[in-house]
Amino acid sequence: MLEQIIREKIKKQGPITFETFMSLVLYHHEWGYYMTDNARIGPSGDFYTSPHVHPIFGWLLGNQLDEIKRKMGDPDDFTILEIGAGRGYLAEGILDFVQRNLKWKGRWRYIIIERNPNTVQDQKKLLDAYRGLVTWEESLAEVGQFCGCIITNELLDAFPVHLVLMKDVIQEVYVEEDEKGFIEIYKDLSCSELSEYIKQYRVPEKRGYRTEINMRIQDYLKDIDDIMSEGFLISIDYGYSAREYYTEERHKGTLLCYYTNCLTLNVTQGGE
Repeated sequence: MLEQIIREKIKKQGPITFETFMSLVLYHHEWGYYMTDNARIGPSGDFYTSPHVHPIFGWLLGNQLDEIKRKMGDPDDFTILEIGAGRGYLAEGILDFVQRNLKWKGRWRYIIIERNPNTVQDQKKLLDAYRGLVTWEESLAEVGQFCGCIITNELLDAFPVHLVLMKDVIQEVYVEEDEKGFIEIYKDLSCSELSEYIKQYRVPEKRGYRTEINMRIQDYLKDIDDIMSEGFLISIDYGYSAREYYTEERHKGTLLCYYTNCLTLNVTQGGE
């Protein structure tokens, strides 16, 4: 069980950052939320995204991709790269629009980045009609250099995040264990990059203010820069402007849940 795996990790190395805890809960190779074969998306799951509602979402993106392709001079090897494609409905909408309405020629391709082998199998079934056009990789590093467009839909908010709390000094949230389960404790920041981020993005240093910091986006953008020789990045997500995000009403951050079907983290929000 994942709970025991995390407990053993804490026993070996001491309290772990919330970012490490979140990474294990979401992406542990066997027990992570996004790595199991349980239904997560759709009526029987925990949430759904816009492509599940109607294929028009993919059709509109297909039209936008056609404009991008033309602006790039119609490269023969144009590549669409989707990261975290869920059940595959967005890819299906895009491919349907391109094949029926645009009839692109050349050696263009559609690549999906997906770590969960169970999800890959579901996607392959859904996209069987486009066999030969679509390929799958587990990571960006496996793709190699390409020109084209990268698409993500509600990906960035699935990255594990650090949690910080402003007390007399800025401290980070760590996860410790006790006889009842997992609890939060506060310690010094785990890396100097967090201090630099707080200064760069002017995170409010007001006592009691608590927020999350997504450091992995920086590595993600670097990885994209390494493999894209020319092209565009379309990231679709939902959130707040900095002005709205760092307001008093969000002084406890924006994370909504600490509960999974196998783990509970007891939370002490905001105060001492």
